[in-house]
Amino acid sequence: MVGHVPQSLTSIILDAYFTGKTIKAALMIGTHAIDRDADIDFHTAGNLQAHEVANGLGYTTGGVTVTLTVTKSDANDTVIVDITNPQWTASGGSIVANKCVVYVANGTTDPVIKIIDFEGDQTATNGNNLTVTIDAGGLVVYDCAP
Repeated sequence: MVGHVPQSLTSIILDAYFTGKTIKAALMIGTHAIDRDADIDFHTAGNLQAHEVANGLGYTTGGVTVTLTVTKSDANDTVIVDITNPQWTASGGSIVANKCVVYVANGTTDPVIKIIDFEGDQTATNGNNLTVTIDAGGLVVYDCAP
């Protein structure tokens, strides 16, 4: 027998989990191959933190804080987790990155919400912005249709 979690319950659970949490987006560079099973924590599992963009030139280690929202879409029977577009301004040189890690910044364990692969290097030259544009449909979409 296959069941489903009702949309309202999914929304309540996600909203309760994320309420009061600091959500961050950090940039990565290098050849780290994304491992969806191992890359579950920004600081302790896999090599995510080891491939973070170096502090400086407009980037701060740990990334930037973003605003997260949880929204129900009754028309589509989905619950959408979304964030504001993270942005960095290059200063004194260029910021180069090929991935963005969105995570919950708890301090000891930092669960990964999503890793966005740019599929190539993205560069912001001195005085310009590197903006990660989140998909218009949301960062993560939970399908709650029966």
